[in-house]
Amino acid sequence: MAIMVPSQPEFDEKSHEDIVFEALKNLPPDCFVLHSLSILDPDLEDGDKKEAEIDFVVIIPDKGCVVIEAKSGNVDFTSSTTYFNGEEIPPYTWVYESGRPMKGNGPFRQARDNMYTLISYLKKTAYSNQAAKQKYYSCIWLQQTTKGTVKNYPTRPECPKELILTSEDLDSPLESLMRVISHQDPLIPKANKKPWNYQDAAQIVSNVLAPTMHLAPGKNWEYEYKTEKLNRLLIEQERILDFLSEQKHAVISGAAGTGKTMIALKKAALEADAGNKVLFLCYNAPLADFLAKTYKRQGVDYYNLSKWACDTCHSSSPDYGALLLAINKMIDQEAFPYKAIIVDEAQDFGQEVTDNPEIDILGKLQDAMILADGCFYLFYDKNQVVNSNRVPSFIRDADCKLTLYRNCRNTEKIAEASMAPLGQEPRLKPNVLIGDIPDVVFTNPENEYAELSRRIKKIAAAYKDVVILTAKSMNSTELYDKIVGQTIKLNGVKYPFYTCRQFKGLEADAIIVVDIDAHTFTNQKEKLLYYVGTSRAKFSLSILANMDEADCKSVCETLLGDSFIEGFDYKQQLAMALAITVQQ
Repeated sequence: MAIMVPSQPEFDEKSHEDIVFEALKNLPPDCFVLHSLSILDPDLEDGDKKEAEIDFVVIIPDKGCVVIEAKSGNVDFTSSTTYFNGEEIPPYTWVYESGRPMKGNGPFRQARDNMYTLISYLKKTAYSNQAAKQKYYSCIWLQQTTKGTVKNYPTRPECPKELILTSEDLDSPLESLMRVISHQDPLIPKANKKPWNYQDAAQIVSNVLAPTMHLAPGKNWEYEYKTEKLNRLLIEQERILDFLSEQKHAVISGAAGTGKTMIALKKAALEADAGNKVLFLCYNAPLADFLAKTYKRQGVDYYNLSKWACDTCHSSSPDYGALLLAINKMIDQEAFPYKAIIVDEAQDFGQEVTDNPEIDILGKLQDAMILADGCFYLFYDKNQVVNSNRVPSFIRDADCKLTLYRNCRNTEKIAEASMAPLGQEPRLKPNVLIGDIPDVVFTNPENEYAELSRRIKKIAAAYKDVVILTAKSMNSTELYDKIVGQTIKLNGVKYPFYTCRQFKGLEADAIIVVDIDAHTFTNQKEKLLYYVGTSRAKFSLSILANMDEADCKSVCETLLGDSFIEGFDYKQQLAMALAITVQQ
C-alpha cells in the first residue's frame, strides 16, 4: 500500500474523492499520496485568492510528481448563456452539474495551475535544488465517468484525452498514472531533470509538504500568561494617577502587592517628562539600586535616605541633623534642585528621623515642595513597619490620604498565605490568578541546607528568578556559613540571599523563606517580617520551618484559639492556619 497523507482523511460526500483515495492506496509502497494539500501563497495570481487546494499529489519515485484534479458528476463547458440562482452566466463558461460556474477556468486549467503553484512553493523552500530537478505532471480524474463517455468528448486544446482518467482507471492506478507521465514526458526539457528517488521524496514530504509538528505551548507560556495577567491588574491601579494629576500632595497607603511602587514610578516618569527634576526616595539600599538600574530615566534621581544624606552633606556616614540644615540652606537660597519628591516605603522613615522630634526630614521636604509649587507623595504600608518603631508623624497627620486595596502582585494563594499570621484577608481583583498553594517543609537547623538544596531543584526548573530570604538577620541565619556576600550556592548554582528587611520593596517570581520558627508566629515584629518576606513572591512561595510537633502545637494554640484541635496532626493544623500545604 502507498504511503497515504493523511492516512484517514475526512471527505466531502459530494466530491466522492474517497473513491480515488481508495484506488491510490493500491500504488506501490514506496509511493506517496497527499490528499487535499492546501498551499497559501501570497504570489498566487488568482484574483483575490491566495490559496490553492490540490485534490491529490502523487509522488512516484524515479518517475515524477503527478497533480490530480478529481471531479465527480457532470462538468459542462457551455456555448450559450445559462443562469444560476437568477444570475446570468455568460457563454463559454465551465459550470458544475448544478449550473454553478467553476472557478479556475475549468478542471484542466485548474489542474495545471495547481501544478505550477506546487512547483513555485517548493522552489521557495530549503529544498529548491531538488524541486527544480523533479518532473511534474497534471491530469484530471473523472471517477464517475467511463472511457466510452470520454471517447465521445471533443478534444480540447488545454487537455488531451490521454490526461483524463476515468472510472476504469481506478482498478490500475499505477498503469494509468504512467500513461499520463508518458504522454507529457516529451513536453518536459531533458536538461537537469532528475526525478526524486524514495529518499528524496520521503525527505521532502516529511520536511516540507507534511512535516511533523508538535503544536504545544512554549516552555515559558505559563509564566508569560501569569505575568501578563498580573500586569493587566496593575494597570487598573493607575486610575489613582488621574487624581494625583490634580492633587500635588498626598499620602497613599496599601498592603504589599497593591502596586504602590509601580504607581510611584509612573508618577515619577510623568513628572520627569514634564521637565520637573524628581527625587525618588526609599529606605532600602537594594531597592534604590534596583530602581536606579531598572528604571533609569533622565530627570529622576533614585536614593535611599542614608545615601542621599551622605551625597548631599558630602559625608561618609549619614547625619540627619546636617541633612536638615542642608535642606534649609537650599530652601533659603532658592536652590533646592527638585520639583517633585516621591517617597516609597515611607513607613520606614521613622527610626532615624522621628526618634528625634526636632529632625523632621519628611516635613521639611514637604515645605520645600510647597514653596516650589512642586509635588510631594508618600507611599506606605502600615503592616510593614519593620525598620522603625512607629509610622512617621507626617503620614499620621496628612491632610490627603488615598488607599489602595486590591492586591495585584501576588496570586490569590500567596496573598492569603502572606496575610494569614496577621489575621487579615487580602482584597483581590476579580479574576485574579489563583496560583499554586504555597508549601512548607518542616525540618531542623542541621538539615535546613540539605532541604533547601532539594526544594530549589523543582522550583528552579520552573522559574529563573528565584530568591532565598531569611526571616532572621544575616548573623542569625542557620545558613550563615553558606552565605557569600548576598548569595548562597545550591547544587552548584548561586542564588540571591537576603533578609526579609533587605528585600522589602522588591519582588521575585519565586521566593523561599528560611529560618522560620515558633517565634515567627508569636512575636508581632516577626509576624510582620514573615508578611514582608512572603508577600515578595509573585508566583511561587515555599517555607522552610525549623519546627517540630511541639513547636507547631504551641503556635497553633496561639493562632487558632478555639479552632485548635487537641491531638490532631499539629504540623497539618499549622499549615492550614497559614493557608499553605505540607511538602513531604
